[in-house]
Amino acid sequence: MPPTADQIAQIKNILQLYKTHVKTAVVKHKTTVKKNLSEIDRRKVEKIRRQLQKY
Repeated sequence: MPPTADQIAQIKNILQLYKTHVKTAVVKHKTTVKKNLSEIDRRKVEKIRRQLQKY
């Protein structure tokens, strides 16, 4: 039995939702990674600065 037009429309809807969800998740992940990297860099700089202040 072939899927009805209604079922096809539902499947297309679900696929569309999934695609947008994945896109937003990827964007969020990228921004989080960037924030974490900048935070790590900042910590490294602070650490080096403290070491230099000893001398």
